[in-house]
This record gives sequence, C-alpha cells and structure tokens, in this order.
Amino acid sequence: MVSELAANAVRHTRSGEPGGLVGLVITAHPTWVRIEVIDQGSRKVPHVIGPEDDMPLRRGGRGLALVEAASDRWGHHPVSMVTARRGRVVWFEKGTA
Repeated sequence: MVSELAANAVRHTRSGEPGGLVGLVITAHPTWVRIEVIDQGSRKVPHVIGPEDDMPLRRGGRGLALVEAASDRWGHHPVSMVTARRGRVVWFEKGTA
C-alpha cells in the first residue's frame, strides 16, 4: 500500500516533476499503524475508480481500490507546503493485531 501511494504521488502530482518531492510519515502504535504520503499537489482529487468508471482495457487506476480493500481506513486532505504550494496527504491505517 505504501508503494501504491508513493507511485501515485509521483505519477499524478507535481511531485513527479523534476525536483519534485514526496514525504512519508509512519506512525506506529501497539495495535495499529498509520502511513501518510505527502505530495506536492494536483488539480485532481484522489478517488477510487469503480466498475462504472472503468474502461475494459485501462492499464491503471485500481491502486486506491486495493488500498481501500486492504486497509482499515484511508483518506486524504490538503496540506500547505513550505514552498507556498498546496500539497496533499493521502493516508491509510491498518490494525496490527
């Protein structure tokens, strides 16, 4: 799930442009872990592509569905970047018990 969110940050946001950055925050507790991937933002909002959106030969777009299925919770929110740009945090939580 971490690699999916990081790949999405590089592929779909300004983080994939030359000089772009991606951040990773891992918060571990005895019974759960939260992973946050911080990117440099995009005009598009992360969303799960459902069967109604899918094209038969589409090569991508199913990663967030996998994150949704494998995590206990996931979401996203905007974040202010030091560079004065708006970025985004996409996160998921998973129980460790």
